[in-house]
Amino acid sequence: MSTKPIELTPEDWQKRYWQDLNKEPYFHRKQHSEKLLKYHDILFPNGTLARVLVPCCGKSLDMIYMADRGHEVVGIEFAKGAIERFHQENALTYMKSKHPGGRFVVYTCKEKNIKVFQGDLFDMKPTMCGLFDAVWDRGGYNSINVSSRKLFCELVTSLLKDRSRILLETFSYKTHGFRGPPHCITEKAVSEDFASFATFTLESIELPPPWTDVSEYRMTVSILQLK
Repeated sequence: MSTKPIELTPEDWQKRYWQDLNKEPYFHRKQHSEKLLKYHDILFPNGTLARVLVPCCGKSLDMIYMADRGHEVVGIEFAKGAIERFHQENALTYMKSKHPGGRFVVYTCKEKNIKVFQGDLFDMKPTMCGLFDAVWDRGGYNSINVSSRKLFCELVTSLLKDRSRILLETFSYKTHGFRGPPHCITEKAVSEDFASFATFTLESIELPPPWTDVSEYRMTVSILQLK
């Protein structure tokens, strides 16, 4: 049996997790992320308001949490169904427009300062979405194909202003045949992949393994600051 990590295209993700709109993806949280609430003031120090990026945002309620605290929130998501469900389930309306670059459709929320770019994350460029002060990522980096992980880090870095911060929630484990996603992300991998950042571990806790073919399952929350 192969132990090579599974590689998924954006289309694969859409079919696997967002095609049945009545079924919740396993990774979606039905409340604001506990670690974002806990470390909000570290990601946004001194009460500063920021322009914040949420890569692979799905229908995350964290976008609402941050917008309600005065931040400008921009998500990037391939699955059209996830974006439209996000608005529908939270009684939000949107204006839909084609981005001039042709690669994205932009959903602009009318009630809150939230904008979501629908398209392939790897097609994004700073000229399309602008630069950001902060990133909240609780699933994108863990879910990206292993072969594309460094490209993901380079892309995210290219979208950041000087001295920007990333709040990163990752999972590591010992595999017994599990091929992902999510893929195993160690603290060492974070330091190597985000080499242009100073990296600080905020907490690392062991959790019950969610799959029978993994062990030593651990959540790590890190803050990264661009040097």
